[in-house]
Amino acid sequence: RKLVHEQLLDLIVEDHLQEEMQVMVGTGSQRRTVVLNSWNPQTGEPLNRVKDAPIRVGLSDVPVSPAFRMQEQQQLSTIIQGLANNPQAMSILAPAFIEGSNLNNRQAMADDLRRATGVPVAGDRQAQQAAQAQSQEQQAKAAQMQEADASAAIQEKQAKVLLARSQVGLNVAKTEQIKTGAAHDAVRLGMDNEVAQNNAAMSAAQAAQPDPAANEDQMIQQSLAEARG
Repeated sequence: RKLVHEQLLDLIVEDHLQEEMQVMVGTGSQRRTVVLNSWNPQTGEPLNRVKDAPIRVGLSDVPVSPAFRMQEQQQLSTIIQGLANNPQAMSILAPAFIEGSNLNNRQAMADDLRRATGVPVAGDRQAQQAAQAQSQEQQAKAAQMQEADASAAIQEKQAKVLLARSQVGLNVAKTEQIKTGAAHDAVRLGMDNEVAQNNAAMSAAQAAQPDPAANEDQMIQQSLAEARG
């Protein structure tokens, strides 16, 4: 079997030895034109020379029975269900599992799954540009969120500083008010002491003055004594 496949490979190579041969590769939207057996116009080096390609034939037993295909589909279904809660793993691992299977149109299925999960497909420039734009937008949003958080933290610190300053001012005002009240109390106490001293002085002066009634009695006694004499 290996010899037969090597002979088939040689025939395929002979069919692709034409200079500047254009062939279509890929499927679906990834289908593109590749030029074989060309030369680099700047350096003169050969490009895509088919006869120089290191191609080897490898054979292995591939089960293709209906039971194996059903089992493979069940395994893929289990893998996809297990990755359903992890979108990133789904977009990376599930297409790889599908590509490694023996399902028909496995490449198209893997690419469809990549598109469904937002992963650009190789060769799809529009999807790659869209993914790049989305990544830049997400980075810009993340930067804006970080900037907003930093601004909020600064505003919070400023508010705390203003609150602390207002509390210090309030404490100073209370202290001045207490000092002013104490000064007023001292002045009032001094005035009360002065009034008390004045009252005491007036009382002492009144006490020092002679009693008019006592003087009159003394004068009468003196007059009587003089008359008797």
